[in-house]
Amino acid sequence: MLGMPGETEQTAMETGRFIGRIASLLGTHPKTMGYDLFYALPLPGTPLYEYGEHVGVINTTHEGVGKYLENVTNAGTYKRYYVNLNGAPVKELLFWEWLVKLEASRTYHNHLRKNGRAKSTIRTMFEKNQKLEEKKNPRLSLKYTSVKFSYITMFFDLHLDGNKFIDRLPKWFIYPILKYLGYFEYMVQSLYPSNKVHNIFSIVPKNIERITDEKIQSFQKRKEKSLRNIVDLISNPSEDEISSAEQARLELRRGL
Repeated sequence: MLGMPGETEQTAMETGRFIGRIASLLGTHPKTMGYDLFYALPLPGTPLYEYGEHVGVINTTHEGVGKYLENVTNAGTYKRYYVNLNGAPVKELLFWEWLVKLEASRTYHNHLRKNGRAKSTIRTMFEKNQKLEEKKNPRLSLKYTSVKFSYITMFFDLHLDGNKFIDRLPKWFIYPILKYLGYFEYMVQSLYPSNKVHNIFSIVPKNIERITDEKIQSFQKRKEKSLRNIVDLISNPSEDEISSAEQARLELRRGL
């Protein structure tokens, strides 16, 4: 999952390297192994939704809540539906998905050069599953047809992701080029009125202060670093400051 508050290019790269290591243990490339990348979607009853209310992206009025719920009714956990509660620039959040794939492939090929290809009795199964998914999974085609002008994404997926030559190029050289190509594609996509139905174009948040490691370094336990705890610290008033009805509503939402 990508896009939670606190996500950065560094954390996206760590995710990619983890996927690459798993693939190397299985003896098959990450693309053949198969994995899905989802972008976080704030749904009612979750800390992410409450965080969206706090930073002002989700309107807390009855009309605002109704409009938001209508907007996410048919939304999925894909990049085209992403609501940016992270505060990252658009060019960065668009690149997270590609960055994971690039690091996964690069990690796999680095392991291959150092240790050779691991023997895998399930590689054939992965390859068969991949071919079967390409034929029968409608999501694969929707990725390129649901948003107009997705040619650069298609080219990346078909020709750059998993490319040994690309994986050998210095990161400082190839990553910025691909990052700005993705942003260029987004800018062209934003010119199509039909693309406005997707959250990534229609919900453009104001400047949001990003959660950094420095801000939560005083927390010692993992639970304290959770988004639930952060939301409670920054947004929940004391019980003396809210009515009993509002308190009941908060408890119900927390329970959900």
